Amino acid sequence: MEALDGPDPSAVLQPRAEAAQTRGGLDGIVVSTTEGIRIAHPDPKLIGKHVVGPYKKAAHGESFTHIVVDPLGLSVYAAVPVFRPDGSVAGVVYPEITVKSVNKEVQRQLPVLLGGASGALVLAGGGSALVSWRLRRQTRGLEPAEMTRMYEHHDAVLHAVRESVLIVGSDGRLLLANDEARRLLDLPADAEQREVTGLRVVTFPTVPISPPLGLGSGLPFETADLQLPAGSRLALFTDGLVENRVRDLDTGFSLLQRALAHPDQTPEQTCQTVIDALLPPRPSDDIALLVARTRILDAHQVAEWDVPGDPTAVASIRAACARRLGAWGLDHMAFTTELIVSELVTNAIRYGAAPIRLRLLQDHSVLICEVSDGSSTSPHRRAATTDECGRGLFLIAQFTQRWGTRYTARGKVIWAEQSLRGDAASPGEAPFDDILDQWDDTALWRRS
Repeated sequence: MEALDGPDPSAVLQPRAEAAQTRGGLDGIVVSTTEGIRIAHPDPKLIGKHVVGPYKKAAHGESFTHIVVDPLGLSVYAAVPVFRPDGSVAGVVYPEITVKSVNKEVQRQLPVLLGGASGALVLAGGGSALVSWRLRRQTRGLEPAEMTRMYEHHDAVLHAVRESVLIVGSDGRLLLANDEARRLLDLPADAEQREVTGLRVVTFPTVPISPPLGLGSGLPFETADLQLPAGSRLALFTDGLVENRVRDLDTGFSLLQRALAHPDQTPEQTCQTVIDALLPPRPSDDIALLVARTRILDAHQVAEWDVPGDPTAVASIRAACARRLGAWGLDHMAFTTELIVSELVTNAIRYGAAPIRLRLLQDHSVLICEVSDGSSTSPHRRAATTDECGRGLFLIAQFTQRWGTRYTARGKVIWAEQSLRGDAASPGEAPFDDILDQWDDTALWRRS
């Protein structure tokens, strides 16, 4: 308690949380303020950042548990308020344990239990009588009919609970879902015994706090790697969507979860459903929402090449791309694609760092060219009129429908996307006057 209200709570609580996590065999213990700011976390880099997911119920003095699928896997975590002597809440503690960890402990104890049981059967001459006695003791003497009625009673109570309840096995399969969970998540009738990932259950994974969508261009940001099955939907949003002056964060997350529980909707339909459900009549904050669906490309839809750090290698790489486009039946895309490949690969060789790699991807609607290298230097699109170089990305912008930069732990990836539906710029349609306007004829004449 004193540590929570002290001048430096993290310095006191972080080592204590780590020790308690080890003693309790937990997968994580997080401590936050009542405003949701972490002051202890298994990953010290996340201290000082906002917790992800519901927490305000605990900040108001009510404990709760939650089943999530996060980077640790299927997990159960609780949110427990810590009270001051006057009854006010000083902070919130979040212990977490994965289903896998529970399963390991059961497996560790099971041989001991079975060994003891088998030894008892060997020592006892009347094995069947002993087992019968043990069963009656464990079931408090209930007969089969009474046990059936008790099960039906608990089943009725479970399905009468207004909160959604999911029970997931250690193998990732759904064991039980009550009526509220089925309604909220739009679960099919045969959901039980199916893998949770295949049911497209809405989850809120823990991700680093980053600048809001649409802002902070050029600012550094943290990344997160998540393993997602094909067909998963990603919903990226700013906090203004789920929280405002009249609605707390827990309520916003609950509304969002319900709005996302329609797996058959397209990303566009999902956006509309979410906006209709959460957008207030008079928003007090800017709101950004981005929805995407994951997919897997077949191996024949992807081509990759390692690029030597030698400018003379550009010609052979360009020729290899042309051959692959021919194999895909995309000869008509060869001119613009070779131009894009030449510019991106040349820039990577000149200004990037090894290793350099080229990748082409096509899915019958778009053709994507990616060039990765070991440098995190951001490319620049514009150049001064007197510069002899620097216009490669401007040319790429004219021949593609979009392009961008994706940063990785070991460098960056510059990508460019062309449409295969006939609406992309072709060499005959490209605005060459605009391109030529980038050069000053007088300046060029003086240099010559």
